[in-house]
Amino acid sequence: MLPLRDEFEQVIGFATGKKKHSRILKIILFGSHATGKWVKDPAHGYLSDYDILVILNRSELVEEYKIWDTAEDRIALRVRSPLNILVHTLDEVNDALVKGQYFFTDIKQQGIMLFESDKRELATSGNLTPAEYKVIAEKHFAQWFESAHEFF
Repeated sequence: MLPLRDEFEQVIGFATGKKKHSRILKIILFGSHATGKWVKDPAHGYLSDYDILVILNRSELVEEYKIWDTAEDRIALRVRSPLNILVHTLDEVNDALVKGQYFFTDIKQQGIMLFESDKRELATSGNLTPAEYKVIAEKHFAQWFESAHEFF
């Protein structure tokens, strides 16, 4: 994960204001490569992607896509597999865990810590009722359906 941290540190070197205080707290591998269920089938053109969660201490650089896209490109040259980097703050991840959001709960349970500069544990996952899960699922559906509709 050195290219990811290098790219981030270069940006921080030129940053001003609050961005200058941004730090990577944790880098977690999740998904099929973390669980040992990846697929490598070059004959049919399919390789499982690497899924990486980057947790920052501040929100100012979460949506600085150029940083993360450049890091993805640099890492992809080394691993020769698709790579997806998700970036969130520690507060966002912990809030999602407390709310029992299964996406982050799975990452916490099955992910592999690749880098950690902050020893604070991720929040304990909350237990939601089926009705609460339904509300979250409907909200996500509405958000992503609208996004997909706008795309097409």
